Amino acid sequence: MRYSLEKPCDENPNDYLLPLPRIPTMDPSKLSTGSVPLSPGKSMSNLLIFCRDNRLGYMDVCGNVRIAPKYEAADLFSDGLAAVKDCGAWGYINSVGETVIPFRYKEAGPFDGGTAAVRCGNGYGVIDQRGQFLVPPVYESAAPFSHGLSLVLLHDKYGYVTAENKVAIPFLYDDSSGFDEKGWALVERRGIRQFIDTAGRVVLDVGGYDAADAFFDDLAIVAADGKYGYVDRTGRMAIPLVYDGACPAAQGLLGVKRDGHWGFVDENRKTVVAFRYDDVAPFECGMARVCRRDLWGLIDLAGREVLPCEYEDIADYGEDYIHVIENGSNQFYLTRSGEKIVPKTQQN
Repeated sequence: MRYSLEKPCDENPNDYLLPLPRIPTMDPSKLSTGSVPLSPGKSMSNLLIFCRDNRLGYMDVCGNVRIAPKYEAADLFSDGLAAVKDCGAWGYINSVGETVIPFRYKEAGPFDGGTAAVRCGNGYGVIDQRGQFLVPPVYESAAPFSHGLSLVLLHDKYGYVTAENKVAIPFLYDDSSGFDEKGWALVERRGIRQFIDTAGRVVLDVGGYDAADAFFDDLAIVAADGKYGYVDRTGRMAIPLVYDGACPAAQGLLGVKRDGHWGFVDENRKTVVAFRYDDVAPFECGMARVCRRDLWGLIDLAGREVLPCEYEDIADYGEDYIHVIENGSNQFYLTRSGEKIVPKTQQN
C-alpha cells in the first residue's frame, strides 16, 4: 500500500490521519488478470505509515514514532526496505530511516524476493537491494524476479528475461502474469489462455473457457457462459461452473457468489460463511474483507465478524493492525481489538 500527499492531510500538527492511498503505477498498461499486488500482511514489517505536518513517517503498532515524518510519499516495508519519495524522487530506506538506495527514481515499487521494479526516465527496469540494475530500464513495464525470471513488456508484448537481461521466453504474449509458487504463469496470446512453465512450455491449456485466472492454493478460477468454477493443476474441474462470481482460493476457503450474494465454501462446496454479503475478498492472515450495504468489515475463518461492516473501505490489514477508511479521507489504524493506533509526540 502506497501513500502520497497529493491530497494533503489536515493542517492540525497533531493530525494523524493518513492521506488517501495512491495506486502504484509501476505498469502504465493494465496488468494481467493473473498479476496481483502484495497481499495484506505479506513481506511487511510492523511499521505503519502516518501523517504529521503534511509529511509521512513510520510508527510501530504501539504508536511509537520510529522514523520521523519527512517524506512526500511512502510505501510499507517489504524485504526490510521501503520506497519513499523526497524532493520529487524515489529511493529506499531501512527500518531505522537510513537511506539504503539513493533518491534517483521516477517511480519505485516494493521489493519482493530481493528485487524491485523502478522507473528511470521513460523506462522500467529491476534492481537488487544494492540498487544495482539486473534488468536495465528500457522496458515499458517490469516486475520483480520470480523463479529467476522477470516479466517485462516491450513493444506491447510480454516476455521474460534473466538477471543478465537475456530473453528466456520470447515476447509473444498479449497478457501475462508472474510465476506462481509452482513456477507456472498464465499467458494470453491471440485470445487463447494457457499456463506455461519457466522454460516456456505449455503445462495447461485453458483456452476452452471464456476466462481464466492464475492459480491460488492450487485452484484457478475459470468461467463459461456466465458461470464460474475452479480447476486444479491437472485441468480437472474441482468446483463445477455453478456460481455467479468467484474470487481466488485462500486458506482453504473460496469466496463465491450465488443468488445475488457472496459467501465462502470449502473445497467440498460446503458453506462455511453464509451467503449474505454484497462483496468479499480472499482470506489473508486468517481474515477476509466483506461488504454489506456498501460498508466493509472483516470476518475470521469461522465467519465471525472481527470488525463490523461499518467502514467505507479497509485499505490494508496485517497480524496486528487494520487500516480503515471512513468519510472519504478519514483514515486511521486500529488494533485487532478495535482500538485506534495513534502516533505519540516524541520519536523513540
